[in-house]
Amino acid sequence: MTITYGPVRARIADVRGQEQTSAVAIRLRRDAVMRLAPTRHGMKVHDEAGTLWLTQEGDPDDHVLEAGDTFETKRTGALVVQAISGEATVRISE
Repeated sequence: MTITYGPVRARIADVRGQEQTSAVAIRLRRDAVMRLAPTRHGMKVHDEAGTLWLTQEGDPDDHVLEAGDTFETKRTGALVVQAISGEATVRISE
């Protein structure tokens, strides 16, 4: 698994009082698996390239994302993401 840290912005208040979000881009080789542990619902998994399979603890459904798709967590259970057709790039944000 190759991890590429893309633009990462800390959660800070800017001069207008608006909160910035943090994001990280991760490149996964084919069949690579990544486990995430969301601390709250609302974490977004955006498929920037490739095809991803993901499943979340407590969610009876599995999900397949194609490039451009986004999955938003609705619970805090562990999330497993796998690149299923070649290399994939996934962006994780709050």
